[in-house]
Amino acid sequence: MTVENRNALLTTLFYSISVSAIVLMNNSAQFKSGPCTPGLDLLSFFLLGPISIVLLIKNGLSAFCYEKQTKQSFLIHVFALTIWLLVLFLN
Repeated sequence: MTVENRNALLTTLFYSISVSAIVLMNNSAQFKSGPCTPGLDLLSFFLLGPISIVLLIKNGLSAFCYEKQTKQSFLIHVFALTIWLLVLFLN
């Protein structure tokens, strides 16, 4: 397995685990929040965007400035960030 494929696999694994945890928290009554107190269900959704932006910038710099093998991870982060923004603004 090449380094680029390994990086892409780790990125996909990160988003799979993150999205699974968010879905679990949003569907569980244990993590629900009220109108005045945001809980873990709301916080988890809003943490994914900034984390995606940081990882997107890191992988973009690695891929295009330092010429490391992270172009596939960069594209996965762009895709994930686009989906996050669509869900955020269309709901």
